[in-house]
Parts: sequence; C-alpha cells; structure tokens
Amino acid sequence: MPTGPLRILVVDDQPMVARALSRMLHGHVVHIADGLGTAYQLVKQETYDVVIADHNLRDGCGVDLLRAAHAQVSVVISGAPPDERYDDDLASGQFHWVNKPFRRKTIDALVAQAARQESAA
Repeated sequence: MPTGPLRILVVDDQPMVARALSRMLHGHVVHIADGLGTAYQLVKQETYDVVIADHNLRDGCGVDLLRAAHAQVSVVISGAPPDERYDDDLASGQFHWVNKPFRRKTIDALVAQAARQESAA
C-alpha cells in the first residue's frame, strides 16, 4: 500500500461533476481545476499520481493536458466514446477512457492502480 494519500487532479468545467469526483476520492489530496489554464498551472507546480480530465473542456481538450501531466494514471471522462485518433494511446495504456455517467467502482479501480504503482516505486 502507498505510504499516504495519492495526489489527484480533477479537471472539469462542470462543477457538479468535479464535486462528485472529489467526494468519490475522499481520503486523497484532491485539487480541482475548472479548465486547462488552471490545470496547466497546477501540473507545473505539483506532481500528481492521478489526473482525471474531461475530454471537452470549454478551453480545450483534456487529452492534451494528460499528455503533459505525466501522471501514473491518466483518465479521460467523456459523454462520448473515444474516436480512432486515440486508439494508440488507449492501447498503450497512456490513458484510460471512462464514459459519463461513470461509476464509483470504475474510478476506485483506476485509483487503486495508481496506488499499486506508487507502492511499487
């Protein structure tokens, strides 16, 4: 098990979604950004174990942030399935795609994956 709580960044421009994820992630250190501008500032200042970003943010694409953040586990949340331009990223495990509405057990499993990677490091 990890030595402490994971550092998790949640990026979503819908406050209800961000709050719901924050509640699901209780017990971890959770930072919330409402767009890419704030999120990019946070990833420059902090290292995150998990980054969860909405695909369609009002100021850009969450996938671009995930590629820049270099978190142990990167998750795209979206109301639509991924298109073929992300096939290689998904196949390589660079990030995970979770459709909205998402289930807590799905988020818990991805956070547990990051915890296992953290404890192995």
